[in-house]
Amino acid sequence: MILKEMVLKIHELAGVRMHRLAVSEWEVKLWLNSNGLTAWRVVVTNVTGHTCIVHIYREVEDSNSHEMVYHSATCVNGPLLGIPSNSQYQPLGSIDKKHLAARKNNTTYCYDFPLAFETALRRSWASYASSGT
Repeated sequence: MILKEMVLKIHELAGVRMHRLAVSEWEVKLWLNSNGLTAWRVVVTNVTGHTCIVHIYREVEDSNSHEMVYHSATCVNGPLLGIPSNSQYQPLGSIDKKHLAARKNNTTYCYDFPLAFETALRRSWASYASSGT
């Protein structure tokens, strides 16, 4: 999807800098004209500074409640799936608070290590595949 490619390029250019500035999540809302004006929301999470999780949503009308809700545009369902688009942001959860406490102590939250290892492994495999050996 072109939106994901664009977001990954932005992350490549500014992800580490955003992590240094303590930005662990950012989002953008786009109004695109494809068969009528449609609202899209892209949410990017980068808790470790080296990982990038992208969730892309389209705002659609819920047939039961008749209000606009987020519908995942990818095969992976994100945390905003089914949430009304006009709802307020949730306060920090317990894991987010632990991320923040670890960051203030200049360390990494223990549950971020599997995600960091996964990213390193994917990069290693991509490097191996591109070298042709």
